[in-house]
Amino acid sequence: MFLNLRITYNDETTRDVKSVWDDFIAFEDEFDLPFTVVIDPKKSRLKHTTWLCWHAELREKNTEQSFIDWVKNVSHCGFIPDNEVEDVRPLGSKARTGA
Repeated sequence: MFLNLRITYNDETTRDVKSVWDDFIAFEDEFDLPFTVVIDPKKSRLKHTTWLCWHAELREKNTEQSFIDWVKNVSHCGFIPDNEVEDVRPLGSKARTGA
């Protein structure tokens, strides 16, 4: 399970990140909330999605900044629509069906 997220920085550059299981568990530890609040529009907060983007960047060693320092450089964090995800690759061969 993962979430595709896009970070837009204050200088208008963007970076796409993939938030994974490790990030979700860290989120639950940090906020003492179930991860599912992130994908619930009635319960999610801007900080939740932004924190997941930061944690993915930290995990991938793309930043060493604390969340508070990192977020000062960010203008937006959000989900990437499925039709914009570029890392989906077709299968190399047809799946075996047993027939």
